[in-house]
Amino acid sequence: MKIGWLILFLLGSYFGYSQKYDSVRITLYPNGTTMVEEPFIAGEIVGQVQYFYPNGQLQAVETWGEGVPNGTAVYYFENGVKSKEGNYRSGVYQGPWLYYFENGGIKRSQNYDNGLLHGNFLAFSASAHVLQKGQYKNGLETGLWYFYDANGEMTFSGTYILGKQRGVWYRYTKSGKKKVYKKFN
Repeated sequence: MKIGWLILFLLGSYFGYSQKYDSVRITLYPNGTTMVEEPFIAGEIVGQVQYFYPNGQLQAVETWGEGVPNGTAVYYFENGVKSKEGNYRSGVYQGPWLYYFENGGIKRSQNYDNGLLHGNFLAFSASAHVLQKGQYKNGLETGLWYFYDANGEMTFSGTYILGKQRGVWYRYTKSGKKKVYKKFN
């Protein structure tokens, strides 16, 4: 008999999670337009949470689970163009995130590990030229970094150790000649 109840409980749990949401909470702006739509299962926010601007334009879509953002997230400018996108794990940034200009061009590409910048980092100008290139480790700049002007010409390079400038940093002339800029201990 106990096994029968266990099987019934497991089947009920399985089919219960495949059902639609228990409810959706809708919060409104004073003007009556929707501010946020939050789906609930068993009293917890689960699934796609949608945020809106006061004019009704979609502002963001976040995947929620376990009471926090947990999955994909996409944010938008008021003109409808994506402003950033990436993933959350347990409420913090995880993995690659892309940030955009209002014209849709990529502004930054950066990686996170448990909410801290970690891995490759690239920043771009509005005309799609690389402005910065380097790496982070546990939230701090590390290794060799390169800096460029808005036309994509290298202007500076140097090394970071634990987020601090170290060693010889170089400045580059318009003709591409490398000159010592400053020495850091």
